[in-house]
Amino acid sequence: MKRNYLAFAISLALASSLPAYGADDEEKQQNEETEMEVIEVRGILSSLKEAQSIKKEADNVVDALVAEDIGKFPDSNVAEAMQRIPGVSVNRLRGEGQSVTVRGLSGDYNVTTLNGRKIASETVGRDFNYDLIAAELIGGIQVNKTQQASLPEGGIGAIINIDTLKPLNVGSKVAGSIEGYYNERAGETDPQASLLISETFNDDELGILISANHTSSFTRFDSHSAQWGWNEWSEAELMPDGDPNVSGRFPSWPNIMVSTDQRERSGGTLALQWRPTPELDINFDALYTKYEIESTGNMISLALFEGTNLDNIQDVQFGADGHTNSITIGEPGNMDSPAIAELLESQNPRDSDAMQVGLNLNYIWDNFNFNVDMAYSEAEDASAAVSWVVVRTAIDTLTVNRDNGEQVPDISFGDTVLDENID
Repeated sequence: MKRNYLAFAISLALASSLPAYGADDEEKQQNEETEMEVIEVRGILSSLKEAQSIKKEADNVVDALVAEDIGKFPDSNVAEAMQRIPGVSVNRLRGEGQSVTVRGLSGDYNVTTLNGRKIASETVGRDFNYDLIAAELIGGIQVNKTQQASLPEGGIGAIINIDTLKPLNVGSKVAGSIEGYYNERAGETDPQASLLISETFNDDELGILISANHTSSFTRFDSHSAQWGWNEWSEAELMPDGDPNVSGRFPSWPNIMVSTDQRERSGGTLALQWRPTPELDINFDALYTKYEIESTGNMISLALFEGTNLDNIQDVQFGADGHTNSITIGEPGNMDSPAIAELLESQNPRDSDAMQVGLNLNYIWDNFNFNVDMAYSEAEDASAAVSWVVVRTAIDTLTVNRDNGEQVPDISFGDTVLDENID
């Protein structure tokens, strides 16, 4: 009993003497804080810490991306940016990321929101084409992999939220970039420019932010393919004096195609924010973006065996690898034994745009949080239908030479094309 009482007395004495020391320490700490120099850390480390903080403080399973700097993402569009998130796979179209799958579930099982509101999609289902939005227009992305009461319903795979920037978070700032990309195959330099202007007024009580982006690119892709498979022939089947023990493989319809894409993407955001008191926050935001693509494909297709009389084959050279080195069909100037060629041109245009405007009022009173949100969103796909132009013609002679040391064979034609008497 004495030990317990003594311990209590000592602790009581210490407790009674602590406030004086505590007051001195508190005053000293306040003086140090007053004199402390503030160093703001920005860049990659800051963005990683902020993304980690979002994951740590969330009540559900969420992965986040935060821009390295204001209006700065290292990728061209939102889909390209999301490929860094675990469990997210990017589906590409003509080399550019367009849509995503989350944990193996396609876009039809995901919900996409902009600033917490569902954004309209140009597609028929729930899938959203993220190449529509330039990465410079956003400030962060959150991929919610599990549900929460405050999130929109319907996201079996994930709920993907895209955040735009707010002026009171950015402060007074002007940022921009001008870049150029050179495509060696196309032989062109394509420009890309972005601009962000943010300003605050009345002691950071009111703010306005405007951002814009424009991207232009021209790409070219050359390909060589074999339509309708490969067939194996012996030399005796193709030439009158051929050796039946020598054989090789031929493509039925060899194709050479040149594909070009002319892409134009333009977009912008507007944000107004008013925070008269720490408890009241009013936000207005708007986004508009447009993406136009002119995709053209020009292909030459050669009918080596389909539609070609085998008697018209003049010469065949086989290689040691079991493939043909060269083949010549038809006699020069003789349209009675023609070779067949097809010229094809395809047009696959895309004309898409999307917009969203929203107004949000958030008020905190005691332990209650009141939130009023209104938004309107629409998207349109004005793309024309895919068109094809096909011209089939007969030529007097055709030679395909693969023994040229290149990946694409040399193709040469005769001088006579499509005699009027040929059906």
